[in-house]
Amino acid sequence: MNHKVKKTRKIFEKKEEKNFDKRIKFIRSLIKKFNSHREPEIRAEFSFFKNNILTIKFSGISCYTCGFYDYFEDFSSGLEDYGTKARISRIKEYSNKVLVDYELEN
Repeated sequence: MNHKVKKTRKIFEKKEEKNFDKRIKFIRSLIKKFNSHREPEIRAEFSFFKNNILTIKFSGISCYTCGFYDYFEDFSSGLEDYGTKARISRIKEYSNKVLVDYELEN
């Protein structure tokens, strides 16, 4: 691999890293806003982000009540309000939490 290609790759990786950091910061601020309006009924927590898949852990006292899944859509709408298109790609339920995967578009 020649020097020019290595340099270009490093620049690209730095740019991707910066984008990743911006997205994580944005996601954390959205979670904070979401929780400020919905706790203690439900609480969102950052779980994982890779390859444009965002996993959010939801827990709280409203688990499995009527309209519980609406909270997941509300979070998705919050992403879209800030210009990030998202769709729910998976919901995995546990006894005391739910993990929701959102597929984000660039």
